[in-house]
Amino acid sequence: MAINFASRMPKPKKKTLLSGNQVGSAAMNLPSLRETRVKRGLTLQKVATRMGVSAPQVQRLETGERRMTVDLLESYCMAIGINPVDVLVGETRVPIIGILEVRSNILPVPAGSATSTRAPNIVPHPERLAAVRWEPRERFIEMTGHLLFFYADVKGVQAEAWGRRCIVRRIDGTQRVGWLSHKDGQSHVSDLAGEVEFNVQVEWASPILAVVAPQVLAD
Repeated sequence: MAINFASRMPKPKKKTLLSGNQVGSAAMNLPSLRETRVKRGLTLQKVATRMGVSAPQVQRLETGERRMTVDLLESYCMAIGINPVDVLVGETRVPIIGILEVRSNILPVPAGSATSTRAPNIVPHPERLAAVRWEPRERFIEMTGHLLFFYADVKGVQAEAWGRRCIVRRIDGTQRVGWLSHKDGQSHVSDLAGEVEFNVQVEWASPILAVVAPQVLAD
């Protein structure tokens, strides 16, 4: 997917259970949500009425044909009578591998800081996850402490990484966060502010699957 460095950088909005515009359907455990709805005897139409949308829209959300936005996830959970937090919070603990700073680079976890966190239930195979904690300081202060989850066992750059926001490991061992693009045989990485790092030598890239507010996963 082509990416416009200057215009497609979503700006953080209000704090919510999940942050970011969308929760990718590939990252959602959608069958478990549908199963909960069915077990509670709720029809698509009933849920749709509660959400203020159409039944076909709810069906597309459950099948992944329509992307599940943050607001829709919370609305859906309330419509089927479950706490959105219960959907998000799991018992599996995963490592926090670094701190995301204002320039989108990932730095080592400071001494005395937490080095693990609970993984969100919305991501399949949570045992494969790792997290980065956002500490922007100068920009996007409202995102301080949010956790970015990704699969830590990826190799190379898979097709689904292009055009998506990823944890990117350079061949020199340093890491950063950004959107990957490929042009004229070179890889480039852009950040939230639209700044671009050109001709990046990438060892591997793992798409960010969820961004979760710290209070959700607090022990």
